[in-house]
Amino acid sequence: MISVVIICTYFVFKLKKLLSFYSTKSTAIAAIINAIMIKVFRTIYQYAAEKLNDIENYKTSQTKEDALTFKYILFEFMNNYSSLFYIAFFKQHREGCVL
Repeated sequence: MISVVIICTYFVFKLKKLLSFYSTKSTAIAAIINAIMIKVFRTIYQYAAEKLNDIENYKTSQTKEDALTFKYILFEFMNNYSSLFYIAFFKQHREGCVL
C-alpha cells in the first residue's frame, strides 16, 4: 500500500516536469493533483486499516484499538509526507536540481 503512494508521488512530479514545457502553471497543477491524491489515499487507507485489523486476532479490545491507531498513524504519515520524502531524497538523483 505504501509503495503505491510513493509511485503515485513520483508520477505527480514527472507530470509536473512534463507540464512545465507546456504551461507556466505546472506547479499549481501538480499541487492540486497531489492534494487530491492525498484525500483519495486517506479514504483507501482507512478502509484497508480497518479490514486488516479485523483479520488479525487480538486478545483484548485495547490491543485491537492500539493496533488500529498505529496503522492509522503509519498510513497517514506516509500519505501526507511522501512528497516531502521524494523531494528530500530522490528528486535530486532522478531529475537533477532539487529546486
